[in-house]
Amino acid sequence: METLVVADTSVIVDFLQGRAPARHFIEETLAYGRLGLTSITVFELCVGLNFTDKRQQALTQLFRLSTILPLDYKAARLAAELENDLRARGEVIGLADTLIAAICLAQKRPLVSSNTRHFQRVPGLKLLTPETA
Repeated sequence: METLVVADTSVIVDFLQGRAPARHFIEETLAYGRLGLTSITVFELCVGLNFTDKRQQALTQLFRLSTILPLDYKAARLAAELENDLRARGEVIGLADTLIAAICLAQKRPLVSSNTRHFQRVPGLKLLTPETA
């Protein structure tokens, strides 16, 4: 793996639950120093999820070993355009997913998701699953 790939929240939750495809993807990507997370994914994982101490430690370690991509001005503008486009088409995917997709588009990074249904609606987004990454 030669480029940074961004894992969305579903992949990290699957990893923490020990699901094989996500676990293999995360371990391999971390080994090469190529795992990216968006600041939105960090937010989603830190809010409302009740993890055991062991899982919280794993999550903290994962954050330390990952490159965290922020919601900057360029991504925010892309997110607004994307949200407007999706609304016009009646295909809204939710604010968090819109922001995650926009960050990936702004950074020109592929997104790896265990739940591709929403992200398939985003034009220009390179979308992978843990099995295909």
